[in-house]
Amino acid sequence: PGSFHELDRFLAQPLDVVSICTPPSSHAALIRAALQAGKHVLVEKPMTVKSEEGKELEILAKELGLIVCPTHNFLFSRSMTKAKSMLETGKAGDVESVMGIQLSSWRRRLPTWFDDLPGGLFFDEAPHLLYLMKFVLGDLAVERSWFDANDGPQRSERIEARLLGDSGSAYLSMWSGAPFSEWLLVVFCTRAVMIVDIFRDIMINLPPERGHNSRDVIGQVVRGTSQIWSGISRSGMRLMRGTLLYGHDVLIRRFLDSVITGEPPPVTTRDGY
Repeated sequence: PGSFHELDRFLAQPLDVVSICTPPSSHAALIRAALQAGKHVLVEKPMTVKSEEGKELEILAKELGLIVCPTHNFLFSRSMTKAKSMLETGKAGDVESVMGIQLSSWRRRLPTWFDDLPGGLFFDEAPHLLYLMKFVLGDLAVERSWFDANDGPQRSERIEARLLGDSGSAYLSMWSGAPFSEWLLVVFCTRAVMIVDIFRDIMINLPPERGHNSRDVIGQVVRGTSQIWSGISRSGMRLMRGTLLYGHDVLIRRFLDSVITGEPPPVTTRDGY
């Protein structure tokens, strides 16, 4: 163990895997250097700033027989795992649409470099909602989008987009400069509405109402509230024990398994770009 001030000296160490956690603008060059040094790579999202760089790195990794795995960790969180299970077993029915909602307060701990990115904080944080929606709907295409910004004393940035996937439509709403921070993924299916509370790692499952009568209204409140408090108690205990890892533990374990066995990684280079 030790620290290094020179990349070449670091990459000369007998390492099998390199984890890249630097600002996104440096990712492409560091991935390339690590691959050329014979290292497998785990890299934070967004994998690269330009998609062309991602495509080149995918080809390079394949030529060298190495893995580049982007850290799309929320795919493997407990809440998303529950939602996946309902989709895969058919309990939720067919997917009709998905909504990704992100409110980010400037008072939340944020990276110092996000303003240097194209699109600012949106470019750094949108990948989370996009890869979750892509898992549910398949490949996404932008149908229309809208952007507004206020650079005054109450700085604010709003981005809205309607997306089309292989199995339904999606709506993305992101507000930087909001009064508080919340990240939600809402999956509308024929047999259930699943609300994934990303920050608290809670999944709320609500069935369709039958007639919007008093029983439906009260029942949904009771059902939703009980799931929220149950989820908060479980996530709270994990947070206190330091084990609320938002899928990072599963992702890293599966990535290392792929390095050892040669099986496909949990997230591919193509998923990254």
